[in-house]
Amino acid sequence: MDIYYILSIVLTWQNLLAIVIGGFAGLFGGHTTWNWSIRWHGPGLPYRHEHGPGNRINFYGTMYRVSNYGGSITAIMLNTPGDASNAATILDGFPMCEKGESNVALGISATGAMVGGIFGIIVLIFFHPS
Repeated sequence: MDIYYILSIVLTWQNLLAIVIGGFAGLFGGHTTWNWSIRWHGPGLPYRHEHGPGNRINFYGTMYRVSNYGGSITAIMLNTPGDASNAATILDGFPMCEKGESNVALGISATGAMVGGIFGIIVLIFFHPS
């Protein structure tokens, strides 16, 4: 496994742009009602795939991961989960919001999503049979 070759592919401007756009689209989709559409039917966004499969994987992978965090925003602020994985966030997040600690709850949720995502990627990189 040549990690430098992989990073040279992932860190091109097209792939980084796909990650940023996928992040914003996933965040929007996660805290609105079309989160289920991202997960089960594919995103209903007009997106042209001209830059190869790596660009698509970065876009849709980022959109999927960020939409999970986006669902926790409504779980914390409105007591309505974005999807089933955000149902447990209601138990602690919404009472914190009622006490005026919504920034802390959103920060904890974002940190947990980031640490979990990075840990999952590291495990996938090192333990995937290649």
